[in-house]
Amino acid sequence: MEREKSFACCGLACCLCEVGDCRGCRGEGCPQETDCTLRRCCLDRGLAGCWQCEQFPCGELMLQRPRNRAFLRFLKDRGEAALLERLEADERAGMRYHHPGALTGDYDDLGGEEAIYRHLRGL
Repeated sequence: MEREKSFACCGLACCLCEVGDCRGCRGEGCPQETDCTLRRCCLDRGLAGCWQCEQFPCGELMLQRPRNRAFLRFLKDRGEAALLERLEADERAGMRYHHPGALTGDYDDLGGEEAIYRHLRGL
């Protein structure tokens, strides 16, 4: 885990990204920096991510994904440090953010937004 990469504006865990030369969504040189509407929206509003926005959840397509929404809810409720700690604990327990060669992983296999959110909260 690369804690300094933290989280993307949309709730993706940049800290667990396997793209070695990426500095994360909020870092300079993000591969999606010109195309990502959520990143632009957050930067324009001075927000670290959608979890800080009064309009969350909005209708953006990326925010309709269960993992993103659950991670954003947790970030809103508990903050970045708490989610980093939870993801590190899950990683030590063998949970995978991405299955090999895929964009989905064990969190996605939990069964939807509420199940992911409950897992993150330790319920």
